[in-house]
Amino acid sequence: MLRVRSTATVAGDVVGTDGTPTPGAAVRSGHGSSLEDLMAVGLEAVQTTADEAGHFTLAGIPAGGTQLIAEAEGWARSPGVTIELAPGEVREGVRIEL
Repeated sequence: MLRVRSTATVAGDVVGTDGTPTPGAAVRSGHGSSLEDLMAVGLEAVQTTADEAGHFTLAGIPAGGTQLIAEAEGWARSPGVTIELAPGEVREGVRIEL
């Protein structure tokens, strides 16, 4: 039996504590505080890199509860942003602060 996983898409911006865009930040979704945590429990992370304006789009995130984490050189890792996604949902305007 073939099982199709329902996924969602999230788009938004990574910013510093002063609100300025953070280009090149790594953005991940999953259930853990870092990529290493996700891998340790066998969960697959969906990840991307923010563009020069700090904007990111993550597609293929499994529907349900997920946590978004951003990291950039010279910044502390962001606290996780927890969101609930419906199958097929496209969530825009998510802001992750480092």
